[in-house]
Amino acid sequence: CRVNSVYKINPDTVGIDVMNVSVRNSKRLTVQFSKGISLESGFDVTNYNVKGFGNPVSVSLVDTSYSTVNLFFSQQFTDEQQYTLEIKNVYDNCGNKIPDTEMDFTWYLLYPEYVWVLNKNQLQLKFSEEVDYASAIDETNYIVDNLIGSPNSVVRGTSDPSVIYLQFSLDFTDG
Repeated sequence: CRVNSVYKINPDTVGIDVMNVSVRNSKRLTVQFSKGISLESGFDVTNYNVKGFGNPVSVSLVDTSYSTVNLFFSQQFTDEQQYTLEIKNVYDNCGNKIPDTEMDFTWYLLYPEYVWVLNKNQLQLKFSEEVDYASAIDETNYIVDNLIGSPNSVVRGTSDPSVIYLQFSLDFTDG
């Protein structure tokens, strides 16, 4: 498929596989392939199907290597229910077809995995999945009792969007 440095045909006959399927949130899956996929086959929503649930409404690329896509669904997955994603008719840019593939996944409702006290007026929250930006930074979504109240600043982690930093104007007290 590619032409090498001496302008000779360099056919690519190496197959393509699904490396990983991960649940990003209640309506989005991320699929990682072993190499870049053709945009035509990779963006065709009918090439992806969740058994008993349906096809995604859209597909987007995650990276410039064309090897990872996001699948967006119109309805939410049910908490703690196992699903099976079917992937068919996806090709790489040299025409190598992925074998029909089925991958199981389960979505779990978003929950805080831990809360760490970073200092006298700052907390770090780690959620079970990536947190939506708009809801993550809304100070009214968080409150600490003992008259501490809501944070005056909320920042979502840049390298890990499941981490939230809360800054309070009042200090925490022992006891």
